[in-house]
Amino acid sequence: RRLGTRCREPSARAASLRLFGALGAHLEPAAVGALLPSVLRALLFSAGDKSGKVDAPTREVAASVMQLLQERAGDELYLRAYADARHALAEAKQSRIARLAVEAITDTIGASKRKIEKQQSKQRSKKRKMEDVKKQTSAKGSLSVAGKKKRRALHD
Repeated sequence: RRLGTRCREPSARAASLRLFGALGAHLEPAAVGALLPSVLRALLFSAGDKSGKVDAPTREVAASVMQLLQERAGDELYLRAYADARHALAEAKQSRIARLAVEAITDTIGASKRKIEKQQSKQRSKKRKMEDVKKQTSAKGSLSVAGKKKRRALHD
């Protein structure tokens, strides 16, 4: 099991990343070097996330922990572990994409169910976000959000 990647809650993910930083700060440089391969994948995922799955404070924590680990482990050891972790993440992504492509061909019913489920989750997410916007605007004094133009004006 990979460390820190299963934490879906932002505060839990940030706490696990801070734990990695505390370990790196208090361990000997040789022990930090041994810790790097298991920790860097979670740190790279969190620091390099562009999908929006990881919030900004967590990305900053991950970047600072990576910098600390680099200082403690030394450049050569860190860069080797960094390259291995990046390669492992890219390889995992490619295998996941290939598996989903094969699955879409071989298990069309399961693939269509997942696609429908994904669309429904997007709709629920969009609805939840609109409800949040309505709650925020009603808290500011207006009674409701009526019409497309008012909604657009809220975001601009």
